[in-house]
Amino acid sequence: MKIKLSSLFYIFLYIFILLLPLLCYADSIPGGGSSGFQGIAENIKDTFSSFAKLITAGSFLAGLGLAFLAILKFKEYRDASPGQGKLGLPITYLFVAVAFLFLPHLTKEAGNTIFGGNTPAGSISGETSLDNLS
Repeated sequence: MKIKLSSLFYIFLYIFILLLPLLCYADSIPGGGSSGFQGIAENIKDTFSSFAKLITAGSFLAGLGLAFLAILKFKEYRDASPGQGKLGLPITYLFVAVAFLFLPHLTKEAGNTIFGGNTPAGSISGETSLDNLS
């Protein structure tokens, strides 16, 4: 049975509409947190902060893995008989590894350039209180 993409979209939309009242009602948060829409906004901000740290760590691990793979491919190229190995693949792996290793720093600098400020890599910053928005 093949499920169309549009029907999946409508299923997720219906589930979201059904759960929306539960998401918007944040009057009693355990631990003395904020309530109402401010509590919802703080929870979303905290979730995105964790997600940014996950992307940063994943980028670093992917860069290390690709750097190790590039070293192995260079060794394979060196051990191959002349004319059989391709040097382009290990060089490509090395460039992609360097890109992944420097991705957190690049996004930090791009964010500082666009939005200003001095935030550490892998973090989300923004308004911490709705009182500051007026």
